Amino acid sequence: MRGLYIKFLRIILVYIFVGDGNCRYRAVRLVDCRFSELRVGFDGESAMQKAVEFAFTGASLVSCTRHLAENMRRNAHKVTAANDRHIGNLVEAVFGASGLIACADTLSYYTTLHRIRETLLPPVPPKLRQYFDGDIEPQLRNNMEVSCTGWTNNACESMNHVLKQQMQWRLQHLPKLIDKCRALVDAQYNEADRALLGLSDYHLQPAYARHRQTLSRWQTMSEWQRQHVVSDCFQLQLPTAK
Repeated sequence: MRGLYIKFLRIILVYIFVGDGNCRYRAVRLVDCRFSELRVGFDGESAMQKAVEFAFTGASLVSCTRHLAENMRRNAHKVTAANDRHIGNLVEAVFGASGLIACADTLSYYTTLHRIRETLLPPVPPKLRQYFDGDIEPQLRNNMEVSCTGWTNNACESMNHVLKQQMQWRLQHLPKLIDKCRALVDAQYNEADRALLGLSDYHLQPAYARHRQTLSRWQTMSEWQRQHVVSDCFQLQLPTAK
């Protein structure tokens, strides 16, 4: 499985962006940064994790907190009753709106973690405590350390659904799949450009409102000026170092 993921990643990058087999170099050009600056989200699939670690050496892996919460509940139900109040309190303390996943700095994270370990972990079964300490907590800590607290792959799941609709839920040859991926990406770029003019279903967040352009001004711009405006608004934003 890992081999299939790696092969798929490399073929996608080579086919769309390269054509010369220089996957690693072109992948850097694709995101315009070093792999160590990348944040790659995943849903806990071990084969995908190994493939990303191999294909993008040095990138930080970010875990989907929704999947982590589901996994924790699933493991809890294996060792205790589904309505156990201790389990409910633990899940809320970890994955609630003001829980561990909401802690975006080291101080608040370890303060909350200490409280959980002192008051909420002791009443739960030993196997669940081991699962939390050995699996859940390290991934949440890693999310916090790379400034991706509370991240979920919901947007990825939505795009996956769009891709399946494009394919009509049928198996496709890889070149056709790649062409569909390219078309979807191009459509996203077009919608992002339209958002700059207030003509898209997408809207600029308040912090980016200064990049808004009028249609009349856009029409007077040269292609170089338009690219400059787009790049200035949508350039990759790296998390600040802690």
